[in-house]
Amino acid sequence: MKKFFWVAVVAAFFSNFSVSAQTADDEYRSLVKEYLQLTNADKTLSLIVPQMFESVKKLSPDVPEEWWQKAEDKLVVKFQTDKITAGIADVYVKYLSKQELKDAVAFFKTPSGKKIAESTPAISQDCMKWGQTIGMEVAMEIIKEIRESGYKVNM
Repeated sequence: MKKFFWVAVVAAFFSNFSVSAQTADDEYRSLVKEYLQLTNADKTLSLIVPQMFESVKKLSPDVPEEWWQKAEDKLVVKFQTDKITAGIADVYVKYLSKQELKDAVAFFKTPSGKKIAESTPAISQDCMKWGQTIGMEVAMEIIKEIRESGYKVNM
């Protein structure tokens, strides 16, 4: 049964991959790059790396702070390369036509679009904090339900 499951998973992956293996052309990639800049997605991405470092730091207390700073600076730059833009463009091309992307770029050049883009990094950060809070509440509720059902929770 396990073997059948993995064969099905692999077959599904490759069938989906071959159907959706579209890649973006240079014009599309250029539009995505402009879209990412207009929407401040690069700033939002740059928030993710420091948060990931904080989590890993707790697992490696002997690593000096200057090492962490150099590594973080290196990875933030890596997340802003053309390779990342090309990868993102290959995802977008599956969901947005070139015209839809042009329309989105045009919107983010308007005052309302600029305001949304300007606010997005702060909104994302606040949403992540809220998500952590609600996630903890849900986890505690699950633990409570498990205990009330007579099961043990190892923490």
